[in-house]
Formats: sequence, C-alpha cells, structure tokens
Amino acid sequence: MKLPVLFVHGIGGSDERWAEPIIARLERKVLAELRAILRQRAPHRASEVLVCRSVYWKTALEEPQRSLQRILTAYLGAVRAALSPIEAVFRAVLKRVHKLQSTVVPLFIGDIIGYLAVEGKLGVEKRFTEALDALLTDARGKDVPLTIVSHSLGTVVTSNYIYDRMSEHRARGINRMDTRYILHNLYTAGSPLALFSMKFGGPEHFDRPVSVEHPRGLWINVIDKDDPVSMPLRPLNTAYAHAVHADYAVDSGWNWGDAHMRYFERTDTLDIIARKLAIDWVACNASLPAADIERLYRDYDQRIARRSG
Repeated sequence: MKLPVLFVHGIGGSDERWAEPIIARLERKVLAELRAILRQRAPHRASEVLVCRSVYWKTALEEPQRSLQRILTAYLGAVRAALSPIEAVFRAVLKRVHKLQSTVVPLFIGDIIGYLAVEGKLGVEKRFTEALDALLTDARGKDVPLTIVSHSLGTVVTSNYIYDRMSEHRARGINRMDTRYILHNLYTAGSPLALFSMKFGGPEHFDRPVSVEHPRGLWINVIDKDDPVSMPLRPLNTAYAHAVHADYAVDSGWNWGDAHMRYFERTDTLDIIARKLAIDWVACNASLPAADIERLYRDYDQRIARRSG
C-alpha cells in the first residue's frame, strides 16, 4: 500500500509548485528511514511508498487582493512623484515602506481577511477538494491512510476543511471525514489556530477540535518559540490536550521571518514526518513482525516526547 500525503501551504504561498522541493526532501528522508528499518528489504523508489500532492488555495483569494494592490501602487506612485527635493533624499526608505504597504500587506494579511469571507472560504475549500480528489485517485485504494502536512494559515484552512467534512458526513450517519480514506496523521507547523479561538469567545469555548481517525494516527503541532504566529494547542483546553499528541518544539531561526517560514528547511520537522510515514508503511504492508512494529511506534513516541511541552 502506498501512503498519500497532502501538503497545504500557509500565508502568502508563492506559486503552484511551492511544495515540490519539500516533497523531494521528504521522499529522500522516508527512503532513508526505511533503509534503516528494513535494511536490504527496503523499497528503492519513493514511488513505491508515497503519493504526494499539494493544495494551492491562494488562487481563490487573488483577484480582490490584486485589485487592492493596483489601487495602492498607483496611489503611492503619485505620492512619490510629488516629493520635494529634500524629501527625495528619503525616497529609498519610502520606496521600501511603500512596497511593504502596497504588496506585502494586501497579499499576506489579505489572505486572512479574504479567507474569512464566505466566498473566499468556499473558493479555498474547492481548491482543497480538487487536490485531495486527485491525490486519492493517484493512491488507488480504499481506506488509505491519509497524512496532511500544513503550515501557517494553511493549518486553519485544514482544520476547518476537516471539521466541515466530518460534520457533513455525521449528518448522514457516517462517523468519518470520508469513506475513501482514513485521516491517519496531521502535522501543523507555525499554526495560528489557537488565535482563532477568539472568534468563539476564547479557549474555553473552542472545545471541538478535529481529530485523527486511526489508533496509530497522530496530530503533532510543530512550534518555534521565535515564531510569533505559532502557538501551542494542547494547553488550550482538555479537548485539544486529548486531540493533539504533542506541541513539538523546533528552532528554525532567531528572527520571526525565518522562524515562521523555514520549518521545512531548517528544522527536523520533515525528519519526524518521514520517520512516522516509514513506520506507517511498514505497519500497513506488514513488513515486520507485530512486536517489532510496536517497538518502532513506542520509540517514535519517546522521540516526540523529548521535545514536547
């Protein structure tokens, strides 16, 4: 059995191919983990183990953002043209400020505001469904163990999507997210999900988290103390303490930009994902005796616990 993995980008996602280098690194790491576990019996190609796709949901929000950006760019261009000779000395500084105001703010903060709009959320969910359907077509199987890896605002998008799908199915008497797959693992990195508890009146009322659907499945929330966006989830309330296996601490950089944007480059985030996927593949394909698989899962839990609060 191949394991499907879906990647969900965060705020300000760059382009539709954003996940390709991340997927390539993950594939190499999973193969290395399998070689360490199975030795000569390990698969030789990532295509034998994983099926990976990514969600590029930003396109659902781009049109209103671009409209605002064009207006601000034109306005700030007129402001710069009217500068006096003395003010022109500071033009380089102002150019940086205006670029931040006309580009970064509409595109980044615009992701959040655009997603909160009904039409924006529906558009994002459509992109999510399209990517997930394509992934499941590639995976070819029933009850395949799905792993979702999400970052930044993408963790909120993912949580909402899972919650909405579970609610729809429960209304029809199906106690699952989808009958085609089992939500096996959920990795959230740099997540502001805790902040969204304010929408519901605070953490004490934000008590209906999503959850993985497999006994061996885990929700691991990856956080960096220098990332102002990432927040722990387990301390929110007893419901999140039960749903989230660990708030796993990493160090992706000392400044907030690196700390938030480089979880998959400068930390062992992909290493812990790769290790779990390798163990899951061994378990799903019965490649080792049950006692050995139990030991692998136990060792993994201990590894996660050493860096968790």
